[in-house]
Formats: sequence, C-alpha cells, structure tokens
Amino acid sequence: MGSVFTVTPATQFAILMTIITMNLEHRRYDGEHDVPKPEVVDSAPDLTEELELESPTEDFFSDHGLSLTSELTSMIKETKEHRYNKETGKNNRRGSGFFQATRYLADAIKRPRSLENDANILFKNPLSNKSFRDSLIARVGQIDKSSIDESSEVAFEMSYLEETLARLETAEVELHEAQQSGSRQQVDDLMDYEFEPLLDRVRSSISVILGKDSVSMSAIVDNEKIRSLREGVEQIDQEGERLLSELMVDILDPRDPESYEGTVLPAGESDKHTGTCTSAEQFFLEMAMGISRDTVDILTDTDGDPVMLYKRAGARSAITLKEVLLNGVRIPQGALMEVDTSKSLKGVHNVQEADGYRFLRLTSLAVSPEQREQAIGMAYSFQHENHMIGYDTVTIERLRRFAGRQLSSV
Repeated sequence: MGSVFTVTPATQFAILMTIITMNLEHRRYDGEHDVPKPEVVDSAPDLTEELELESPTEDFFSDHGLSLTSELTSMIKETKEHRYNKETGKNNRRGSGFFQATRYLADAIKRPRSLENDANILFKNPLSNKSFRDSLIARVGQIDKSSIDESSEVAFEMSYLEETLARLETAEVELHEAQQSGSRQQVDDLMDYEFEPLLDRVRSSISVILGKDSVSMSAIVDNEKIRSLREGVEQIDQEGERLLSELMVDILDPRDPESYEGTVLPAGESDKHTGTCTSAEQFFLEMAMGISRDTVDILTDTDGDPVMLYKRAGARSAITLKEVLLNGVRIPQGALMEVDTSKSLKGVHNVQEADGYRFLRLTSLAVSPEQREQAIGMAYSFQHENHMIGYDTVTIERLRRFAGRQLSSV
C-alpha cells in the first residue's frame, strides 16, 4: 500500500508565500501603478552578415584630406566584429559601434592635449592623403642629388624612397581593384600588410630627407584646416555622426576654458575602472520613467541648475544633463561620466566639489528619439529585444525635469 502525502496548513501557507514572493520579483511599484520589470532575454538581433552602416563622419574627414584610423572607422561603420553574435556569444558587452567609438575617443580626451598625439590617435598616416604625399614627393624631386654625399643617410633614403614609391604605386592599383570587385577581407589585408606599411616607409624616408616636421600631423592639420572643419561639422545631418565629429574636432583644437561660457569640469586623475555597460543606461531610463526606487544625487552649476545625476547604485557613474567642457572638449548632454571624489556627494552638491571627472562614453540619451536608432545601430534593437522601458521615447529633457523636481523638494 502506497503512502499518502498530506499538506499541512503551515506547508500550504509557506508554498503560497513562495509563489507571491516569486511573482513580486518580476514587478516593481512606482507608488501608483504596478509596472512589469523588463526581463533580459537571451537573444539579440542577428547582425553578423557583412553589412556596414553609412558613415558621414568618415566622409566628412576624408573630404578634408584626413583618413580615420581603421579601428575607429570599423567602430563607426559597425562592422561585424563590433556586433553581438548570438551563436557564439561574442561581443555581447560591446553595445554598438557608436558607443565603442565614444569610448575610444574618451581615451584621447583624458590625455594632455597635443595635436601630434591626438591626430595620430584619430587619423592614419598623413601621407595617406595623396595630394599631401605628392606635394612632399615633388619637394624631394627638386633636391639636387649631386650636392648630397653618396655615403650619407639622406642619399640612402632617397634611393630607398624610389624603390618604395614604385612598390606603393603597384599596391595602389591592387587596392583600387580590390575595392571595386574584391572582398572586404582582401581590402583589409592589402591595407594592413601592403599599402599602410609602405606608407610608413615613405614617411620614414621623407622625414630623413626633408625633416621630421615635414611629415608631422601639424603639417596637414593647420589653422586653415581647423577653421574648415569647425564650419563643416555643423552641416552633418545625422545627429549621432555630428556628435562624434564635434568631439574629434575639439580633440584636435581644444576650446579655451577661459572663454567657454558653460560649466568647465576639473579633469580627474584616477585610473579606477568604472563600468559603462547598458545597465547604467537602464538605470537612468527607469529613473526618468519614475519606476525606480533607487536614489540619485544631483550635481549643480554655480546658478544651482542641475548639471549631472550621480547614481548611488552599482558603479557610481553620472550622466550629464547639459553640455560641459572637459580638457578643452565639449562633452554633450547624455554623456556617461566617472566622478573622482574623496568626499561624500550625497544629496545636492556643486560639480566643483568633486576632485575631477572623466568622460566614459555617450549614451543613447545623447541622441533624440527620432534619430536614436540610426545613431546607435544594433544597440537599439538590443534594447527593444530586452524590453528596456523608455529606450525609444525618453529624452534628456525628461531627466532634467526629474532633477528639477528633486531640487524643488529639497
């Protein structure tokens, strides 16, 4: 005879409470309504095919004779290595090419300003500009070889330059043919293993023949070029691309803090690691929607207006509510910032009370909802798939209103 399982009233109560608790884990309360908590799904848009975004940023600088580095270009165009692959789980924390590009620029912004160093971070060998390269080669051709000691380094480099230029001409033809009919891999291989190494060799030879200054970035990024870049960048239609381009122009030509009319932030010196994953984005979205129980601190300017919201939960990052200046670079609203502070900033404090700040990356809130999908690429679809509330509607203005209400209640 089998045994009979009986459930006592105490057991029934325990089971009921467990069910209630499990159900509550999937809901949040905002004081008025029950709001479903977004569940992170184990899926993401399948964007692993060879598909690239258009890049007005790349075209803009190219039109001004400047070629972005391959790494920066692949981020902005969001090539497949910068996308999530749900089959392998690869790149699942990179976000999007837009976010990665702004993280890349953050490294340049935190360095001491130097045109040569900054330009080399952003752009390829200046000799990739053919007209600039040809002008230097023409200068070398005007040198009277009979006046040069045949045993000198200059004589050796002039001879070597002739050989290198012949090889470069062949490489240019092969590269052009690959760009017309070859695969992306073939183009990348020719660039990485043939064309760019030859350009480096040409640059090295010319630096010996004409002097290092002749092949420096400052030789091509002069004041006239900067003026042209500043005037042209405002004409870029795509909002996300314009933000990227404006950051890069400011990196090349830092703004003067003395003449800047907004809030100037002290630069942080800390090397601590502050996370920049999408959880920070979700935190501020939920804060704007009024469904978060977490608490934020508010950092204000000298007029008492909110400049940043500083989150207490998890990695203690902040989001800018208006444009600020850091290391000569204008950081737009909707930027994620690291706050370096040795004192408590609980409640409301002036931004100048912190020891320093470091730009981490732009968030999706830096771009208007109308252009957000175009700007952040696959991250927009990822936010949709994972039900991130407000991802397609929340604006930075809404966060500013939230901060204003918090200040009025203090």
